[in-house]
Amino acid sequence: MHSSTLDARLRRSRPGRRLRLHRLPALENLRGLSRIETLTRLEIDDCDALRDLTGLDSLREVGLLGLEENAALQSLAGIPELRRAAHVSLAWNPVFEDISALSSIDAMA
Repeated sequence: MHSSTLDARLRRSRPGRRLRLHRLPALENLRGLSRIETLTRLEIDDCDALRDLTGLDSLREVGLLGLEENAALQSLAGIPELRRAAHVSLAWNPVFEDISALSSIDAMA
């Protein structure tokens, strides 16, 4: 998926809304989502080429961060501004090894 396609999805969404990226096997990064600051839900699943969350540079707050069944996901790198997360769910990401990006979270609900 090209970043222009992600940009188009972003323009249709409103701040504080839900975003689900599902079954996008060619998605390699999340560039194009760099303007998102707040989401109630961010769910990424079955995105087999995604290695980290690079592109979510402005994300500061998320209600649910759900990452499931992403074959190449290794880390949460790419969310340097994340300060609040109500719930984080990581499941069936076979090569995942680094949660250090969660150390920047000040509050979990």
